[in-house]
Amino acid sequence: DSKLRRRLSMEAGDLFSQENLQSDQKALINYYLDQGYLYATVEPRMVKEGQEVELVYNIEEGPKTNVGEIVVIGNYRTRPFAIKKALDLKPNRPFSIARLLKSESSLRRMGVFRSVDIEPLGITERENVIHLLVKVEENPISFIDLEASYDTDNKFTGATSLQHNN
Repeated sequence: DSKLRRRLSMEAGDLFSQENLQSDQKALINYYLDQGYLYATVEPRMVKEGQEVELVYNIEEGPKTNVGEIVVIGNYRTRPFAIKKALDLKPNRPFSIARLLKSESSLRRMGVFRSVDIEPLGITERENVIHLLVKVEENPISFIDLEASYDTDNKFTGATSLQHNN
């Protein structure tokens, strides 16, 4: 109860604002999403008593959702273990959209992948276990850089460099 109240911007005695109501509703939903309650709903109910409004939030947590299998595709050189280790989501732990976004960001920061996409499977079916399909596209491992120039003093000059990332 106190954890939820800390997330609210409106307190007893404050002037009512529709904008603050929507902000508080969103804050409560995000709290439940981060706790693994992917299908939680928060519905505000207002009871007007003279000049005052009593605001009650009806919260339906729904079932807790956990991460199921994690399948990695598109990796040819990077081991699945290394990719899964970089994820903030782990099997049999609560599923969270915030942790999914953090996981994508973590994989991108590795500098190994050209693109990263983590697709949660089972949300539209309202499953209690969300499997993850991690799609990656690795950066090329070798680069060749060729340079050529001409000037009157040195005539033709050139340079070649080869870079190999592993």
